[in-house]
Amino acid sequence: MESLKQLQEAINWEALRLSLKQEDWQLERLLDEIGVHVSLGDPLTLHPNIYSRYTGVSVEELLRAHSLVKEAFFTLAPHDRILKRGDPHYPEGEGLPRFLYARGNLELLKMQRVTIAGTGSVSNQGRDYTADSVKALIEHKVAIVAGLNVGIEGIAHLTTLAEKGMAIGVLSTPLTETFPESHKQLQTLLGEMGLLLTQFSPLSQSERWHTILRNKVMAALSDATLVVEERDGGGAVKQAFYALEQGKRVALFKHVVDNRSLVCPRRLVQRQGVFSVKSPAALYPILFPSVGKKSPPKPLPQQFSLFESS
Repeated sequence: MESLKQLQEAINWEALRLSLKQEDWQLERLLDEIGVHVSLGDPLTLHPNIYSRYTGVSVEELLRAHSLVKEAFFTLAPHDRILKRGDPHYPEGEGLPRFLYARGNLELLKMQRVTIAGTGSVSNQGRDYTADSVKALIEHKVAIVAGLNVGIEGIAHLTTLAEKGMAIGVLSTPLTETFPESHKQLQTLLGEMGLLLTQFSPLSQSERWHTILRNKVMAALSDATLVVEERDGGGAVKQAFYALEQGKRVALFKHVVDNRSLVCPRRLVQRQGVFSVKSPAALYPILFPSVGKKSPPKPLPQQFSLFESS
């Protein structure tokens, strides 16, 4: 487990979230104000009156929330880590949450990283392109990032592990839960042989919309994103737009762009930072045009909408 002060600050954060039910940016500002007066690494229980003064929540309610959160955190495994923004191992990227919960090899966060995303209803061609893309990228020591969804993301993880590559799984649940349940063994393997990351604390209740937050984290912590296959408006399409908003490169395969039954790929490929790739072998030089340069392209000034007509 991370240092005691790191753990205590995460517990304090979740206790405020439970008590106030505010957005993260509001909690960030509030906690920073409290931090002027007390160490945020001290248990809330040492300074309940100060926390009560700044939050407007009674001491009794704050202590009750702190107790509930602390109990939930005991479900973490002994070697799980809590990463705070600014820590040496905390990944670079805009828009990442204050805390990430990690299980596995943190050294993978120092590698070049590519998110592989796509449909759960994958075609045979999609299976082949996913596996070949993973193999092509790990030849260049690229860590493969994906969620644990069925379909392309699961294939990306399994291929990475089979090829002894570096696999990073980003969860839409706490480390203590699994979704989908069919990937429970895969999640265990990723924690043992690769790295699991989540922004959701052990107290979090899993929600379907958490996949959106997970996708934003994947876009932020990766250097680039590859969308193998996806229906119009699907989660991987949104993933691509999140990556573009972060100034990251996005790759699509040419046969997907040329598929006249799909609209989004043709619109997407017109965007600055999106590249049509003929084969998996061409991915690395396109996604990493300056070999060894870790910093991504500068963020694009405009914001993108999935519903634009251009």
